[in-house]
Amino acid sequence: MPTDATFESFERELNRLVESFGKRLTELKQPGYAEAQLRDDFLNPFFRALGWDMENRAGLIQREREVEIESATQIGGGRKRADYLFRTDKRDRFVCEAKKPAEELSARYAFQAKRYAWNKGVPVALLTDFEELKIYIVGGKPHLDEP
Repeated sequence: MPTDATFESFERELNRLVESFGKRLTELKQPGYAEAQLRDDFLNPFFRALGWDMENRAGLIQREREVEIESATQIGGGRKRADYLFRTDKRDRFVCEAKKPAEELSARYAFQAKRYAWNKGVPVALLTDFEELKIYIVGGKPHLDEP
């Protein structure tokens, strides 16, 4: 990860994002506000503020990028896409699944995030709509009835 991110710069950006989110909450909770917009407006800047190379400024090939957007995941004979896959030292570390703020971060979505992590072979899954951030330790194969 780049070293230009500091606690102070992260704190400033997080405060800006939270303030903006709060001011726009009514709009953001509308069904027409898409998940892709949430990622552009809030999640990408959040992770960038933490020091992640969201735009691949390092110019790395796809499988070595720090952050892979829409990372293809083989699940049960089909291909699904995790919203984000994060790497350090060219090793997969965790996935993040985003949902638009109008959605409840339900057990179904927890299962989805954990299933991506399990199939990617990473121990951590994040699930977020920016209003909430849930972190799951994936120690075993997730089950829909007990995500």
